[in-house]
Amino acid sequence: PLDLSLETLPDFKENLESKTLSFSQFGNSYHIPITYNKNLIDFMASYPQADYETFFNAPLEKSTLSDLSIAFKEHISGKKASEAINFMLHFVQNAFVYQQDNEQFAREKVMFAQETLYYDKSDCEDRAVLFSSLIKEFFGINVVGVKYKDHMATALYIPLEGDSVSVKSKKFVIADPTYVNATLGMSMPKYRAIKPVEYIVVKQD
Repeated sequence: PLDLSLETLPDFKENLESKTLSFSQFGNSYHIPITYNKNLIDFMASYPQADYETFFNAPLEKSTLSDLSIAFKEHISGKKASEAINFMLHFVQNAFVYQQDNEQFAREKVMFAQETLYYDKSDCEDRAVLFSSLIKEFFGINVVGVKYKDHMATALYIPLEGDSVSVKSKKFVIADPTYVNATLGMSMPKYRAIKPVEYIVVKQD
C-alpha cells in the first residue's frame, strides 16, 4: 500500500498570511492570532484522502505553533492542567462553525490540523484532529481519536473521572471537541452507551 503519512511538513517558500480565531466562554472573549503559510494550505487542499492516522499524526507548522503557544500561554498560565486542557477544548468547540464536508467541499475531506485553523468551518473529524494535535504539542499527553460510526471524538490518558473508553487495557477520558461547552469526561449522551468502532493512536515524539 502507498504510504501517505506526512510526519514532516514540506519546506515551501513562505507566503505568510494571518487571521484571528475568536470565541466567547462564560462571559469572556478570547482572541487567538495566528500566521500560516498559504502555500502549505494549498498543498494540503489537494492532498489525497488517507487513513485517519495520516491526519492525526501530521504536525502543525512551526510559525503557527509559535503563535498558538504565545496566545495560549496568556490564557492558561498558572491554571491547573485540567483547566488548561478544558480551555483548549472550549477553543476548538467554539472558534469554528460546524459544517459537514459535503456542504463545505461537496465531498468527503478530512482536514489536517493546520487546515482546520485556516478554514472557518469544520466537522467532528477535523476538530478531533486539531484538538489531539494541541494536546500532544502543549501537554505531551497520550491521546487517541475515538471513532464511532457517525461521529469522532478524542480521549486522553489522564487521571480524571468521567466518561471514558478502554484502549489496550488503559482508561482514556473522553474529550469531545464538537460537544459545545462540554468539559473533560463528558460524552454526547447518544454515544455514552455505544462502543467505538476504531481508535486512532496519536504517536508521541
